[in-house]
Amino acid sequence: MSSLPTKLKDPRTCRIFFSSPFGGMEEEREELTRKYFPQIHHLCNSRGIQFVAVDMRWGITSEAAEDAQTVSICLRELDRSDMFVGFFGQRYGWFGKSDEALQKNIDNAIQRYPWLEHHRGKSVTEMEFLHGHLNSPGTMPAIICFRDKGYDDMKRAEGETNGDKKQVFKFSAESSESVQLMDDLKQRVEATRDKTLGVQMKYSTPAEAAEFMFAGVWEHLNNVLLVDTSSSQSPREKAKAHHDAFAATRSSLYVGGDKYFKYLKQNVINADDNPRVMVCGPAGSGKSALLSCWIPKLREEEKGLIVAYHFIGCAPDSDAPLEILKHLRDEVAFCLSGEESSSGTEKSGGNTVQEMMHLLQQTLEQASSQTRSVLIIIDGLDKVKLSAKAQKPLYWLPLISSKRVKVVVSIKDTETNSLEVLESAAYKKMQIDPLSEHDRKMICEKTLERSGKELSAAQLDRVVSAEHSQNALFLKIAISELSVFGYFRQLDQKIDSLIKCNGVGELFNEYLSRLEKDYNVKDYEGNLVQKVMMTLMVSHEGMSENELMEILHIPSHIWSPLYFAMETYIVDRSGVLGFAYEELKDAVSSRYIKSEEDRITATKPIIDYFDAKRKNFHNIKGMMTKDTRRTTYELPWLHKDIEDWDGLAMALSDLCIFRRLYRDREYDLLELWKATKISFNTVTSMYMASMDQYIVDRYLLIPNLVENKEPPGLLLLEVLTDLSNFLSLAACVKGREIVIRRRLNILENVKGKKGMSHDENIEETMDTQLSLANLMVDVGRYEEGVQLHSSVKDYCQRMLDENNDLETYEVLQASSYSGIGMAYLLQGMTEKAIEAYNKSEELYRKWNRESSILTCKQNLGQLTMTQGKHEEAIQIFEECMKGLEKIHFGSTYHELGNLMTNIALCYRRLNRLDDAEKMYFKSLEMKAAAVGWDHTYVALAYGNLATLELYREKPNYEKALEYNIKTIEIYKLNEIAEDDFQYRKFLENQAMILYRLGRHDEGVTLFLHVLDILVRNKAVHERIKTISNEILQYLFNNKRYAETEQILLVLLEHDPDPVSYFILDFMDILQPRDQPRPQHLTLDHALTIWPGDATLCQQKAVKHLIPAGATEELLQLLPTMINADYNTAVYNAAAQWCTDAGRDDIAVEVLEAGHKAYPDHIAYETQLIDLLNKLKRYPEILVHSKNVLEVEKDNPGLFLVSGYANLMCGNIDTAKEMLSKVLHMNDERLAAMAKDLLDKLSNMLDAQDDKKANTE
Repeated sequence: MSSLPTKLKDPRTCRIFFSSPFGGMEEEREELTRKYFPQIHHLCNSRGIQFVAVDMRWGITSEAAEDAQTVSICLRELDRSDMFVGFFGQRYGWFGKSDEALQKNIDNAIQRYPWLEHHRGKSVTEMEFLHGHLNSPGTMPAIICFRDKGYDDMKRAEGETNGDKKQVFKFSAESSESVQLMDDLKQRVEATRDKTLGVQMKYSTPAEAAEFMFAGVWEHLNNVLLVDTSSSQSPREKAKAHHDAFAATRSSLYVGGDKYFKYLKQNVINADDNPRVMVCGPAGSGKSALLSCWIPKLREEEKGLIVAYHFIGCAPDSDAPLEILKHLRDEVAFCLSGEESSSGTEKSGGNTVQEMMHLLQQTLEQASSQTRSVLIIIDGLDKVKLSAKAQKPLYWLPLISSKRVKVVVSIKDTETNSLEVLESAAYKKMQIDPLSEHDRKMICEKTLERSGKELSAAQLDRVVSAEHSQNALFLKIAISELSVFGYFRQLDQKIDSLIKCNGVGELFNEYLSRLEKDYNVKDYEGNLVQKVMMTLMVSHEGMSENELMEILHIPSHIWSPLYFAMETYIVDRSGVLGFAYEELKDAVSSRYIKSEEDRITATKPIIDYFDAKRKNFHNIKGMMTKDTRRTTYELPWLHKDIEDWDGLAMALSDLCIFRRLYRDREYDLLELWKATKISFNTVTSMYMASMDQYIVDRYLLIPNLVENKEPPGLLLLEVLTDLSNFLSLAACVKGREIVIRRRLNILENVKGKKGMSHDENIEETMDTQLSLANLMVDVGRYEEGVQLHSSVKDYCQRMLDENNDLETYEVLQASSYSGIGMAYLLQGMTEKAIEAYNKSEELYRKWNRESSILTCKQNLGQLTMTQGKHEEAIQIFEECMKGLEKIHFGSTYHELGNLMTNIALCYRRLNRLDDAEKMYFKSLEMKAAAVGWDHTYVALAYGNLATLELYREKPNYEKALEYNIKTIEIYKLNEIAEDDFQYRKFLENQAMILYRLGRHDEGVTLFLHVLDILVRNKAVHERIKTISNEILQYLFNNKRYAETEQILLVLLEHDPDPVSYFILDFMDILQPRDQPRPQHLTLDHALTIWPGDATLCQQKAVKHLIPAGATEELLQLLPTMINADYNTAVYNAAAQWCTDAGRDDIAVEVLEAGHKAYPDHIAYETQLIDLLNKLKRYPEILVHSKNVLEVEKDNPGLFLVSGYANLMCGNIDTAKEMLSKVLHMNDERLAAMAKDLLDKLSNMLDAQDDKKANTE
């Protein structure tokens, strides 16, 4: 017995074949099914293996007999079974050389099983005994039992007494011939007893037999098949055998000639640059056959070349990226060393895709160092499906740079995203041409030959010349259908029915019709094919065989024939069956789904099946077991697809499903919850209720939980952590706070109780308090957040001073510093923020916390940006992106979008607006790919694009409005409170955009609403001051004084500034008040806050002091204005105010005060002379002009005024002297005026002389 297999044929499934005639053996089967199968199920499940009892129940249907595939199906099922269990009563079973139907069955099976030729007279059950044991005793584990004739005689007599002919029939031998055949069978079995696990030649009762069979099965499973023993064949050899077998079946069908091989040789084998090619073509075009045929040619022609190939889908798990990389790495390593690799062990790493990529790269580098060239072939990239929403296509495909490493991949030409990835990696494209007529003929002939059939020349021509036969998949289906067609005389009609189909879809419809005809049997109620196909179609990932059989209640003898008929067009992904072609899925939908009710009808049984499994989930900590996987990845999507939102919410609120989805597919979880349209605050309440119910259920399920006094809340701590993080992703602030506080309450309640040590409780409490502090900072409660962060930091320092766990408390401290840094960053306290982040980063680096280090660097990058060091900030952000891509390998992580946003912001501030726009759009696409188009992260991206349009040289307000509307719609959809910092900013932007588009009233209304929000959040100081000033000016100019006053009073109370006081004072002048305003709202009060403010002082002077003639107060005010705005020119300005008000007299006093204060400031005297001249105060002019003329010796105007003043004061000679100087200066106008004055003076003097002479 040492030669028996020690491993299961399928490592995920244990198949045991139970063989017996149908009649008379019901009791044994019932005993096995009810009493022993559940135990075997439990044993297998505990080892992560599925148990399948293969029970063909030889009650052969007329359909199966007519089709004549019964024997073939039974023996093929035996081929994939791990154990054989056979039992007989007195009936020998279906037999007879003269039985036409049986002989036809043997004819159909004999090509695969030629030994049947020598056993045509045996029963089908004995044929099973032969194939399962007697043909090769000891090859398959076997247990065989024969029932004592006495039991049958008793049952037959009982039937005769009761007049039950059926019972008499079941317990009677068919004939004397059958008795002889049975006796012969018994002798041969007895002779091979030592080659079996056990033989029972005369069991007394069905119960005795069932117990005997179970005992043998149980012992063999426990001691052999389910024991992890070493195998003579290495894992690499087993994997390679699958790929070689697949290639062998495909290579014989290749018809493409040498042209593709020549292309590959030139562009891959002999290529100097980019030796990488993607073989593209539609489904069924021969890509796999081409590569399968190329591999042996390479072995012959390229002796030194290492060829590692992988055919995706050829074996269990062969579609998983980790297994693809592992298999390729193992093959290359083996070729280099001749020894088996251990790449799958923990010791050597390779437990993740990223690690295995690194190992493969190392192995390829080793090959290059040995001057060995390597060719990697991967067939069927389109068969690798993304396992989560945010995964990148082909993220796992190694980026090869070495010229010695060559790569060829094949992929359907409809896989747009993957093709883009390959093109960006410089893969050359080799397109498979449509099949020529010659190629089509060859494919037909080869395919039919393999099934032992042949078409006439005329029939072949009709097939290959059909309109749609150029489509490789169409031809493949048509020929496959002809291969299984058994009625030669009806062959022409069959060909016609196939080739007249209008495309692959219609042809698949014919295929489904044929399946219904062949496999819908009377023994199964309803349309079996329809049920199976619809179940596969509506499922999310697909269905396992066992799931299909259990959900649809399909007995194995009915399932097996259908499965074998379907397998050509079904793909097995790690034990889960699905359609190999989308066209088949479409055909199923078209044929069977006539209404939404049909879809719901097909979906509900699957929901009931998985929901029953969900209700048996009891252990949150075991949520990552195989038991939860299928339910988690099917049930929510099933509810979603039929729009059963209540059911979806119930499934998602299951704690085990939540945890598995959050850990594996957080973005899918987010998308699923959004589909329910339930607010995340309500989602939080649902999870709280689930936790309450879970605790109750735990008490009921494990009564000693109460006795042991282990707090049940401890079970929820990890769930609460995951839920808090998920709600953060969902931007649900309120829910997140509820969750964090519940976690704190649990930690407080379990202090000193069983299940958590004192130190563990402290660490968990500190960590949870940090989460709460971070939340407070996120929502703008900075003071509370910093206070809580500081208390944690200080506590950690005390623990460190007492020599407690260094790493734990220093990491907690680092988190505190990081949170404090964020609070300072958001408040614009740059220096303090930098100091906090530097401390945080230092501690994180000490303990190698890579993710936290990146968070610190990212925030330091933001601080660098606020300092105006934009180029430096970009470098920091780009480094952070590389780090995040490494941590979140293969996924579209939303935080990468935030980094892109920061880079875009730097571009914007560097005025590289086009670069900024491109980066903003990348950020938008990245975020949307991760969290969907209606997440607040996406809203932020739209908001950034809106802001960018405002910074253009010519702002595009229309486009900005378009983006900003999208932003606000998303915030509303997510029920984000308007108090949210970002939301209110976008509302304020909206008000500004509307106003500047000329939609003033809309802008004002929205601004007033935003102002209320700012008041409520004590954040008026954070407003956009330019727009508030513009709106104030607009309202004031349009005499909308009530709204103007409304805004001003808010600003003066919460964020007073000089302009607000100025406008309020101006408005009060225009509309005098019956009662004066309170002192704190007056201009005088403002001047105590901002003494010397130019706007306030001018308003005080122009509107109050000058009109009132309050010269003394004015002269006291002016010195306060000596500042950067006015400097010493304040007196000149004030004099102008006085002049404008018609108070030149006050202006003179102002200028004189200025001259007194600044005697060297000549401008005061210059302006004063002009003013005194206007007032005809000539004597005073003479006083000031003396000083000025010493400095302004070339000023004709000054000499003119001074000359005139002297003239008016009677200083004739001085006047003549000064006026004469004007005549010689370069100012014709003033010279003319001076000449006129001198002429008048001369005439006057002449007249005086004449008068004097006449008098004398």
